[in-house]
Amino acid sequence: KIRGLQGGATASCGHLNRARTQKSRNFVRCAACEAKPILPNDPETHLIPLGIQAAHDRSRSMTVFGRDYPTPDGTCVRDYVHVSDLADAHVKALGLMLAGHEGMTLNLGSGHGLSVNQVLDAIERRAGTAMRRVYHDRRPGDAAVLVADITAAKTTLDWQPKRSDIETIVDHALVTLPSQA
Repeated sequence: KIRGLQGGATASCGHLNRARTQKSRNFVRCAACEAKPILPNDPETHLIPLGIQAAHDRSRSMTVFGRDYPTPDGTCVRDYVHVSDLADAHVKALGLMLAGHEGMTLNLGSGHGLSVNQVLDAIERRAGTAMRRVYHDRRPGDAAVLVADITAAKTTLDWQPKRSDIETIVDHALVTLPSQA
C-alpha cells in the first residue's frame, strides 16, 4: 500500500520504501510552476516572488540579507530547482518503488548554486526592469552556500533537471506571478 508523496513543492529529499513515502525538510529552493497561476504565500518570503514584486513595483525595494559571505559577490548561494523537475524525479522514484526497489534517499536540486544577486539580476533581465536593492546584515544561521549533490538521483533515477536554469525558472514565475506584483 502506498500512502502517496507528502510534502510541499519545495521537497528535495525523499525517503522511499514500499510501505510509505516520507519527506525530509532540508530543502533547496524550489521555484516556478507551469502555466497555471499559483496561490501567493501571505506574507511572501521567497526570493523570486519578492524579486518579481520589486521589479514590477518601483515603490518596493528588495531586501538582501548579507553581502559579506565568502562567495563571489558576497551574497548567499542556493540551489534553485524548477518544481516540474522535482515532479519528474518523484514520478521516476515512484516507478522504481512500484517495481519493487527498496528504500532510497536522494537529493534533488539543480546541482549548482546561484547567489541572491545572480537571481535578482536574472529577474531584472527577464522582466526588463531594474529593482532597488537594500542590503542588511546577515540573518542568524544562514549558511553561505547550500547546493544539492544530485549525483545519486541522476544515476538511480536516470534523471536530469531539464527546466532548472534560472532563465526558465524566472520566465515561468513571471507568467504565474504578475497578479501578485
